[in-house]
Amino acid sequence: MKKNIKIAIATLILATTCFGQTVTTQNQILLRTQTDSLNYTLGLANGDGIKNYYLKDKPLDEFIGVFMKYFDAGFAANNQFIKPDSTNKYADIIELGNKVGNALKTQVNTGLMGNSGLKVDLQIIRKGIEDGLRSNFNILSAEGAQKYLQATMVKISQQNISPEDKLNKTACEEFLAKNKLRKEVITTKSGLQYEVLKKGKGSMPTETSSVKVTYIGTKIDGTVIDDRSKPDQVLVFKLSETIKGWMEAIQLMPAGSKFKIYIPQELAYGIMKKGEIKPYSALIFEIELLSIEK
Repeated sequence: MKKNIKIAIATLILATTCFGQTVTTQNQILLRTQTDSLNYTLGLANGDGIKNYYLKDKPLDEFIGVFMKYFDAGFAANNQFIKPDSTNKYADIIELGNKVGNALKTQVNTGLMGNSGLKVDLQIIRKGIEDGLRSNFNILSAEGAQKYLQATMVKISQQNISPEDKLNKTACEEFLAKNKLRKEVITTKSGLQYEVLKKGKGSMPTETSSVKVTYIGTKIDGTVIDDRSKPDQVLVFKLSETIKGWMEAIQLMPAGSKFKIYIPQELAYGIMKKGEIKPYSALIFEIELLSIEK
C-alpha cells in the first residue's frame, strides 16, 4: 500500500487559462497551453514542498543538484534504484529524487495526474521543480500554483466525468453523508470522519514524524484494496509522504491507538485513478499506530 498512500507527485486554483509566454533566466519555457501551465505549476508546487519538507537547514545548491540528478535517473530508469546506504549523507534525497522521477514516468502512460487527456512534458515540469526548490516565484507563488492546479483540474474533471465515475462519486458522497450521522463517528472540519476503536497512551505524532502502523483499507462496499494488518506486515513511513486523509487522521492518534477512518475523495486521490481505486472514491481504513519512529 505504500504506493497507494503516497502523495504521488501532485498537490492540487483559480485561473483556467494558460499564463502565456514565460521567459526564464537559463532557458526559454513557453507556456502556450493550459496543459503547459499545469505541467509547470505541478512542478513548482512539488519543488516548493520538497524544499520545505526535506531541505530545511541544508546547503540548497548542493542538495538540489543531487535531487535533480536522481530525479532525471528515476525518470529514465525502468525500475527504482536500490535505496542508498544510510551512511550516505545524501541517502534521503537520492531516494526521494529517484521516486519522484519514477512516479512522473508512470504518468507518461496514464496522463498528467491520471488524466489521459493531459500530456506530461518533462522539461516544463523539471523547470517548475527547480524554480520551486530555489524559491524562484517570478511567474507564480507556490500557493498560487496549488490553487491553479486545484481549480483547473476540478474544472477539467467536471467537464469530462464519465457516467461510471459520476455514479461512484454520488455513491461515495451518499455513504459519507449517512455515515457521519452515526454517534460513534467524529467529523473534522476537512470532512474526514473517524471512530476511535482503541485509545493509546503514547505520544502524538506530528506532520514531520515517521510512524509504524498496520492497517487494512477497503472501498465503501467492503472490497479490500490493501491489507497489512498482520504483525509481520508493519509499514514505516513519513507522514509528509501520505495522502491528506492519512496525514490528518494519524496526527489525532496517540501511539498505541487504533482508529477507523473514512476519507472523502478530496483527502484521498480525488479525480485520479489509482489501480483499482476509481476516481472520486471515498476510502475506509482501520489503522493501528504502533509507534512513532525516531
